[in-house]
Amino acid sequence: MYKIEKNVEMPKEVDGRGAKAKYPFENLKLGESFFAPGVDAKDLSNVSMYWKRKLKRNYTVRTVTDEGVSGSRAWRTE
Repeated sequence: MYKIEKNVEMPKEVDGRGAKAKYPFENLKLGESFFAPGVDAKDLSNVSMYWKRKLKRNYTVRTVTDEGVSGSRAWRTE
């Protein structure tokens, strides 16, 4: 049997699934970027498409090496 309760605060959703967002797409301002070490550009690009649709913003993702570490970098372009 389940107990019915009132006034229990619901946790805030972060990315639509209730999970904390892994990448900071929603916090990027125009011209800013972030580096994701060890992440394939195709995978990061797929995530950027989700945020593009959700936030109506454009992102560009490229494979880069930052301080000798390979990964991907995402820029907010619009």
